[in-house]
Amino acid sequence: MSAQDVETVRPASHPGEQPPQPVPPKLELVGVDKEFRTRRAYTHALADINLSISDGEFVSVIGRSGCGKTTLLRMLAGLLAPTTGQILIEGRSLWNGTRVDTSVVSQLGVVFQEANLFPWYSVADNIALPLKLRGDPKTTRHHRAHELAELVGLAGYEKAYPRELSGGMRQRVAIARALSTHPTLLLMDEPFGALDALTRERMNLELQRITQAAHATVVFITHDITEAVFLGDRVIQLTPDPAASPTPKPSPSPDPATSTSKPNPPSAPSPATSATPSTARTNHDQPTPDQTPPLDHHPPAPPHPLHHLGPLRPPQQPLRTRPPRPLTVLATLTDLATDPQTWHHAQITATETLTGFTIALATGITTGAILGKIPWMERSLRPIIVASQVIPKVALIPLFVIWFGFGMTSKIIMAAMLAFFPIMLNVQLGVRSVQPGQHDVMKTLNANRWQTFTHLELKSTLPYVFTGMEVGIVFAIIGTIVGEYLGGNEGLGYLIVRTLNELNAPALFAVIILLSTLGLTLYFLINTLKRFFIPWHESVYQHDLNA
Repeated sequence: MSAQDVETVRPASHPGEQPPQPVPPKLELVGVDKEFRTRRAYTHALADINLSISDGEFVSVIGRSGCGKTTLLRMLAGLLAPTTGQILIEGRSLWNGTRVDTSVVSQLGVVFQEANLFPWYSVADNIALPLKLRGDPKTTRHHRAHELAELVGLAGYEKAYPRELSGGMRQRVAIARALSTHPTLLLMDEPFGALDALTRERMNLELQRITQAAHATVVFITHDITEAVFLGDRVIQLTPDPAASPTPKPSPSPDPATSTSKPNPPSAPSPATSATPSTARTNHDQPTPDQTPPLDHHPPAPPHPLHHLGPLRPPQQPLRTRPPRPLTVLATLTDLATDPQTWHHAQITATETLTGFTIALATGITTGAILGKIPWMERSLRPIIVASQVIPKVALIPLFVIWFGFGMTSKIIMAAMLAFFPIMLNVQLGVRSVQPGQHDVMKTLNANRWQTFTHLELKSTLPYVFTGMEVGIVFAIIGTIVGEYLGGNEGLGYLIVRTLNELNAPALFAVIILLSTLGLTLYFLINTLKRFFIPWHESVYQHDLNA
């Protein structure tokens, strides 16, 4: 695409007035070119872009969909390197080859098509995020956030979360965030494209007021001509260029002299002319009138498949017991609750469960984070992980008992194995769920890897971690009980075996109630931590609304 200046608005000069002194441009593009190459084709997205924007100027860039508007803005924002050419901001080059100058990026403010707000931060925290990443003191951040909230018409909403705002209000927060560091240049990529017509018209008026009050130099990308003319001092149109269409790479053509035609494959025999022994019939297979059996003839019954086992005997009567009465179970439960030995067994089960769950949590988070960040490693280890989950865990308990004995170690390993997979899988999904637009925001704010992890990736993954913990604690209890049931001499699983062997139904029901109470306690403990650490997540606040 090439740039064409279609409208220029300049102040009128009066006779005798001295011409203004030349001012260095705020933004200058010199011969900027961008190509995208793949294995089969390449696309010439932008060709020979030359543009100069003065300080305080509002320049609108219009063009058809797919003409390279967003590509141009991503190059200006330091997210996409140009193939050739220079991008100068106040005379300083933004790109040094394929590396971006972070000191120049710090002078930019970028507003994307989506607001890309961080849902775990309030309006004030979202606005002040660039200042926090820069290391400004808390008082400065607080004052600047309230100042910009008032500027964009959101005074009184500083403590609200993004979920509580409308689409237009979210875009106002995004604009305020971009203005928080007093940027030299404000870049906006169709920020109102997803809004309805009435809200969009109102936001255009608000944007005009905000940019005039902030004395900002703006590059505004849009496909709406009316919007471009209303807001812009100049309108730049990206026009199509023949080189912009995808061009396939040439492929070697076959040599007519060496090419030979392949013979046609032999035709298959017709189904109508083929016959198989299973479908062929002979004349002696057809019954004749003389061979018709009499009406009272009955064919002999086939022998019973179990005739070789001798005559069948009636089965023994199964052992039948009535369910215990609730009052009996309650009385037994009271007796167990007052028995110190019961609490000793419950403590053993809780210790084994929490220890195995902690091991699964540490290994699951670490493994899930690594596999989520390194796709090729996940593809390589996927068969091993799937195979380990297919193996019945009950079959491994005798091996664990042989290797580690009847103590707590074998039960802890069993609990950790069952809880590991749901935690690891949820963490992996959480790492991959981070929105690319939010990553772009962190890049335009010059965030380093640690800041990106703590402010974006960790907080975005936390809901998935707690989901894995809620499932994992249940699996950890199951692993512990199964281990105690099949190879233990302590714990609630051992009590289940003992009461079952004694045919003591009330005691069996009482132990199951104690076990259920332990599981509910651990689950609600994790749920309480979830409500404390991620109160902004929909799984928490939707539950509060329904309650």
